[in-house]
Amino acid sequence: MPSLTLNAWAISFTQCARIVVKYLPDNFTTGPYCPDTLSDLGGICDWDGENAGLYQLNGDFWKMVETQGYTFCDADGNINIADPAAGPTSSNNCLEAGEDTKAEQTALIPLVPVKAAAPTQLTTVAQVGLALTNISIFADAPSVLTTGNLPALDNCGGHIDPGGCTTGTRPPRTSRPASRRKASTPTVT
Repeated sequence: MPSLTLNAWAISFTQCARIVVKYLPDNFTTGPYCPDTLSDLGGICDWDGENAGLYQLNGDFWKMVETQGYTFCDADGNINIADPAAGPTSSNNCLEAGEDTKAEQTALIPLVPVKAAAPTQLTTVAQVGLALTNISIFADAPSVLTTGNLPALDNCGGHIDPGGCTTGTRPPRTSRPASRRKASTPTVT
């Protein structure tokens, strides 16, 4: 990217369309994400461990990852579900964010796009674009091999966190019983 002064950036942004979108379009439903139990059917995940691939979150998947040293459930077969906004302090959680219906996103779309001189390497959860349905498109989720936690997607490959972040200021998910949510406090290092 060329080196620009603050004034040049201001001029550049005036040549963009500014689009503000709601968290979710009206009458748009998402999910499922994390199943409640080993016998329930959840969304999907892009597993990057041994036997990497796109998997449905079901009993067969949980058995496969258990052979790799991951235990995402308790002794009764209940899936460990944590909300990324709460900042899980342990591993082996299926991550499912709570909805924030008050959130808005702003996208700046160049009126006259210019081809980049070189490709840009995408970082984890980098915002890539905006779909015609006003839903953000993001790069890859954090790896379970790095975090120990599994980011769940719905069956269309979407996830519920509008910012694509693994932590945030929105309230934690409240639609699951408190006994199923892991109590956690973000750790500052």
